[in-house]
Amino acid sequence: MNFKNIIEQINRDNVNNKQRILDDTQLYLIYHGELRKQVENIIYSEFKEPKTIIQLKNRICPINFTKKIVDKLGKVYKSNPVRLSAIKDESDDELISMYEKSFNANVQMSYANKMFKLNKHVLVVPYLDEEQVPRLRIIPSHAFSLFSDSKINPEKPTKILIHIKTEGNDDSKKRYELWTKDNFYIIDGNGEIVADEMAAINNLDGINPFEIIPHTHITQQRDLLYPIRSSDIKSVQLIICLLLSDTSLAQKYLSWGTLVVAGGDGEQEVSVGPGCVINLPQTADGKIPDVKYLQPQLNSDEVIRLVEKQLDFLLATNNISMSSLSGQLTAQSSASGVSKMFDQAESTEDIDEQRKYFQDAEKEIWNKFANYMLPNWIKTNQVNSDYVGSFSPEFELSITFPEIKPMLSDAERIANAKSKLDAGFTTLKRAIQEVNPDLNSEEINDLIVEINKEKVESVKFFQRNIQDVSNNQEQIPEENNMEENNGNKTSEA
Repeated sequence: MNFKNIIEQINRDNVNNKQRILDDTQLYLIYHGELRKQVENIIYSEFKEPKTIIQLKNRICPINFTKKIVDKLGKVYKSNPVRLSAIKDESDDELISMYEKSFNANVQMSYANKMFKLNKHVLVVPYLDEEQVPRLRIIPSHAFSLFSDSKINPEKPTKILIHIKTEGNDDSKKRYELWTKDNFYIIDGNGEIVADEMAAINNLDGINPFEIIPHTHITQQRDLLYPIRSSDIKSVQLIICLLLSDTSLAQKYLSWGTLVVAGGDGEQEVSVGPGCVINLPQTADGKIPDVKYLQPQLNSDEVIRLVEKQLDFLLATNNISMSSLSGQLTAQSSASGVSKMFDQAESTEDIDEQRKYFQDAEKEIWNKFANYMLPNWIKTNQVNSDYVGSFSPEFELSITFPEIKPMLSDAERIANAKSKLDAGFTTLKRAIQEVNPDLNSEEINDLIVEINKEKVESVKFFQRNIQDVSNNQEQIPEENNMEENNGNKTSEA
């Protein structure tokens, strides 16, 4: 195997190698919050005057909507799926439940879904942590490279290179893991096998102990080795940040008028600002100098509307429909307006289509784990004794996602649940579950008890007040009668 050629390939300046890794790294960093640095790099590339660069950097507006969009789109695991044995084996179901928890499967796969939407593909692989407990690792696009030498299925990777350590200029200190069906190697940035690290894991021969590539490649484009990347989210993200930063700098200089002195002594120094008085003598020919301000024209409302429209177009092209928010963003409330825009955005992407990818992916992940990886770990005493289990030879995962329901506001959910409850079509517990989908059965029961307790206390409070009012009303006539009797006695006297 030519390891040097593999390393050379990922460093080539073409669309699926060096440039892909760079672009995907930038997008990954933006998603995780490192937006300001990306904007700074563009400012350095566009401006040369140090003073201008400093002022632009001080006014960078790193409003990050990339994460908002990706999180809106990656909703496959918003509701937890049900994982069971396809052959209905109770022993297999118990093992699925155990490993599902050790994997933290729903959380990890939810993150895989987001990385899938960020870069159109992602790798998922089971592994053993420091305590030999089975876990799931999610590997984003910039951290792996794919190769295929298959003439029958060139879209299927036959080699996967995991980028373990790529920082610095010393290639001998860089680290990669190379996986094939038969082999596993640790190599450096020069394409050399790192013998001491291979010896440390007792694998100088570079044998893949699982006899399969353990990683599952989840890709949006099944007819190509790499999906065709799109740059719309990153491009608009950076454009809007630059647009707002440019406007902030312009606002600094255009918020005040420009002083213009006509007909004055050219050597006369004029001070401006609060409390300053301008005193200009007449010219030699008796003319009085003219002093005035030119007021700037900066329409920040138009800039915000442009930002709104660009976001609107971007969301529409990413299968997110917008509520009617046109014109709601103003210069005074731009931040809250943008936030409201995302809060009211409704994802219209066909989640069923995404689910097909992840149903297939989970079946492959569990098949590799149950039939190849776990048996090897048990055989070589690598797995924690609390997590030793043997799936049936016919094991296959069945995964079912809950029904997709339309995205409703809180008010709409409450109204729907109330109408069903009033009509007798549902129970109180089911109605509360519909309004609070994130609560489990025990939490709902506690909430019902709390609600009923408050109702009882409210009734008692109401009854006490009614009784107090009644007592007061009975007491008032008696006091009036006593006053009348006292008055009559006084008159008789």
